[in-house]
Amino acid sequence: VEEIKPAYNNFFGSDFNSLILLYTNFGEDAKVLELVKKSLRKEINIEFDINYYRNALVDFRDSKDKENFILTAKYLTKFSELKDDMEIFIDLAEKNEWDILNKM
Repeated sequence: VEEIKPAYNNFFGSDFNSLILLYTNFGEDAKVLELVKKSLRKEINIEFDINYYRNALVDFRDSKDKENFILTAKYLTKFSELKDDMEIFIDLAEKNEWDILNKM
C-alpha cells in the first residue's frame, strides 16, 4: 500500500478538516500534529477546531517541545476564556518549568 503524501497547496479548507478528522480517527497523532503546526505557522490557510490546538498543547508539553508549545499557547490566547492561563503557560515554558506545567 502506497502512502498518501498530500500536496497541501491544492487543498481547500474542507479538505483539511476532512484530512485531520481522518488522521484522528485512524490514530495518526503525528500527522494531526503536523497539520496543527502547519496551521500555526500559516503554511496552510485553515484554523481547525480549538480542541486540536488544545490537544497539541498537551503533546508539546509532554515532549517538552518549547518552541511549538509557546507557539500554540500564543495562538490560544486569542480565546478570552484561555488567555490568562495561556499567558501563564508561556511564561512557565520560557523558564523551562516543565514540572509545574505537567501538574496543570
